[in-house]
Amino acid sequence: MFPETKTQANAQGYRFEREGWCRGCEKRIWWYRTPKGKMMPVDPPANWPEPAKDWPFVAHFTTCEKANDFKKAPAGAAAAQQN
Repeated sequence: MFPETKTQANAQGYRFEREGWCRGCEKRIWWYRTPKGKMMPVDPPANWPEPAKDWPFVAHFTTCEKANDFKKAPAGAAAAQQN
């Protein structure tokens, strides 16, 4: 189950890696490593740079208006387009 708060995320094994900017919407994001080792962009807390002890853990994919620009094509889709 996806964590709802930073505390839950840490307990489930999500780890902060670095901050950055979304290439699509240009908003600030925080990169977290998931328990499976993949990188995931997360929205920083609304009151950043002074976040509360705990805050909602929201995957940036759910709030970015350009998220569809980053979705990978299904396997075999590229080959089908070439034919």
